Amino acid sequence: MPKGMYPRSSGMRSCCPKVWTAERDREVANLYLSGCSTQDIACLFRTNRNRIRESLRRSGTSRRSTANPGDKNPAWAGGRKVDADGYILVWIPSHPQARRGYVREHRIVAERALGRILLLGEVVHHKNGNKENNRPENLEVFSSNGEHLRHELTGKCPKWTEDGYLRMLESAQRKKERARIRRRRVEDDDGQ
Repeated sequence: MPKGMYPRSSGMRSCCPKVWTAERDREVANLYLSGCSTQDIACLFRTNRNRIRESLRRSGTSRRSTANPGDKNPAWAGGRKVDADGYILVWIPSHPQARRGYVREHRIVAERALGRILLLGEVVHHKNGNKENNRPENLEVFSSNGEHLRHELTGKCPKWTEDGYLRMLESAQRKKERARIRRRRVEDDDGQ
């Protein structure tokens, strides 16, 4: 017999009624909360696991996860990994800015150096350009991405493509047009 399968006597009738009462739901919930598996409870009540799951749902009992999160997972690599952009991610699920439990390591190092949590708009810059070098002396915090870009691009000549340059010009013209329309509205409102 395969693992996890429980035999059922052919002459034995099911003791499980077709309609479950709230009392039976409470019994199932208490057994589940005491650590019994849904399979064990199903065997005890001579029913299937789906009925037990349905009973737990009706009683409002939250189910235990079958996944092995974090260090309980056999593939656990110590809570550090490198994302697609080359930044080191650290497993800190309780961090307020964690995404799926991970936070970029350079932000954690900067927070420890400053003694506070970084604001969402603050940017951490790697002075030597190496995203894996997260030593405090290699990190610099900027209050905004604009400030970071100003520091990073000072003295550098951008290589705009023709298309990119035209899009920037169009964007600037749209901004000027919106400002002109706003000024007209204000003048019209003042004139009335």
